[in-house]
Amino acid sequence: MKREKRLCYYDKPIEPAAGSAAAAFCSTEERLIREEEIARVRAALRTLSPEQYQVVILQYYYNLKLDEIARLLNISPGTVKSRLFRARDRLSRALETEEDLVCQADEGGGAE
Repeated sequence: MKREKRLCYYDKPIEPAAGSAAAAFCSTEERLIREEEIARVRAALRTLSPEQYQVVILQYYYNLKLDEIARLLNISPGTVKSRLFRARDRLSRALETEEDLVCQADEGGGAE
């Protein structure tokens, strides 16, 4: 996912004057959107196998390199690469599926 840059960016409105009610609303709205995205990613992480979860956490949360992860887990660097590949693919599909469900709900779910 990092390589593909498949992140959703929200258009930021022109910043209102600091201290205004609009400024407070924008910061609250941005914070809520960020918290929602974090919750989505955490839920997607829970869908991973323990082995995939380990390598994702070690690489993206602890910023370890592939060789360091391989030594830490006593596996080959190739195994680390394949687990990361599969984990990213699964995360991508989980997040994409959830995004599709949210879009359908926003559109009324197709029910008339």
